[in-house]
Amino acid sequence: YHQQQQQQFFFREEMFEQNLLCPICFSLYEEPQVLHCAHSFCKTCLDGVIQNSAVTIANVTVKRSTIKCPLCRMETFKKGLRGPKNNDILKSIVEKYKLMMAAPKITSCEVHAGQPLNMYCSTDRKLICGVCATSKEHKGHVFSSLLNAADKEKILLEKLIQELENRPDLLPVINTLTADRDKALQELSALKDQISTYFANLHHILDQRQDLMVSYQEFRMASLSRDYNSEMEKITPAYNEQRNTLEMARRLRSTSEPLLFLQRMQEVREKVSLIQQTPTPTITDPTDSGSMTNFDVKTWDSTRLADAHTISLPAEHCQRRRRAPPTTSNSTWAWSAGVLIFTLMMAAFFSASFYGPDQIVSDQVTRELNLFNNFFLRINGMIAFYLRNVTGDRLFFMKRDKLCGTRLYIHTMFTFLVNNFH
Repeated sequence: YHQQQQQQFFFREEMFEQNLLCPICFSLYEEPQVLHCAHSFCKTCLDGVIQNSAVTIANVTVKRSTIKCPLCRMETFKKGLRGPKNNDILKSIVEKYKLMMAAPKITSCEVHAGQPLNMYCSTDRKLICGVCATSKEHKGHVFSSLLNAADKEKILLEKLIQELENRPDLLPVINTLTADRDKALQELSALKDQISTYFANLHHILDQRQDLMVSYQEFRMASLSRDYNSEMEKITPAYNEQRNTLEMARRLRSTSEPLLFLQRMQEVREKVSLIQQTPTPTITDPTDSGSMTNFDVKTWDSTRLADAHTISLPAEHCQRRRRAPPTTSNSTWAWSAGVLIFTLMMAAFFSASFYGPDQIVSDQVTRELNLFNNFFLRINGMIAFYLRNVTGDRLFFMKRDKLCGTRLYIHTMFTFLVNNFH
């Protein structure tokens, strides 16, 4: 029943407001004027209708002496005694309606519709109506007038304001985090530029190292930004809530209306209680790992261009990505054993040339071995080129120790044979 009464009240209020709206601009009347048909419009809206009332006939504009009502199309003279007149009654109603809407409304009881909130329950600390005071819910409670309750609550308000003012300010915390973030990002950005400059004029294999280093720094910058933003997002809502509550409590000082004061005082109390239950955030430094200090591009100055592949990420990052050393497969050992047997057979086959009287065969074999050695070196270079450019830098360096060891062994054996023939 009470809900139905409230709905009817709001419906009547809405219907009343619609009667105060201009049919052209759909706003509250401004300097309303009434036509001969009794329909009213804003003076500005009606002037626009008069300007658009001209008729063009055979490229000649003819101004009419009358205008048609936008609602009923009845004609009214533009000027004179039979023209539009000021609707002073409607203007007065609109002005009173504006004042009524601007004035603070007396809130009615939510439980008992239409009953004004004219009492204060000190036990429950809430506004009540006369019917609430006689109900079972407030039996034995202490009641007071709005004026006395407002005086007591003002004293409590001063205590709450003092407590809010004594709480630590969170703005310096946010400023510190912001400054630290900007400084750290500036250092990481400068380091990124140094890395880019260092790798600018190097070969394609150095570009791969450059991409790895720059990507690592970008990852660190993104991670650092995310960590700082996370800390700021935790603190900013608490700072905004505390600041808004303090401003609200300060504005409440100047409220002289007891009813309005008590209504807002209850809201301030609830906000302060929530702030008191929230612990004060502390600053946590997301850059405790120290990974920014153990990464210096100056250490690369002593690195040879051929050893550029040894340039790596900081130890902290590399340890997480370190792989087990490659193991030598059975097929590699079998292939190496075959090369060793072939070499020994070649040495045994030409062993007679070392001590025989005929040096012609020895010279011929020496030339053949030189040609074979040059051919082997070319094949060796082609294999290295293929592994580096086709299979990729990672595969080449992953297998580098095993392949280089085998090639070095074969090359040494053939060099030994050639030198002994001389």
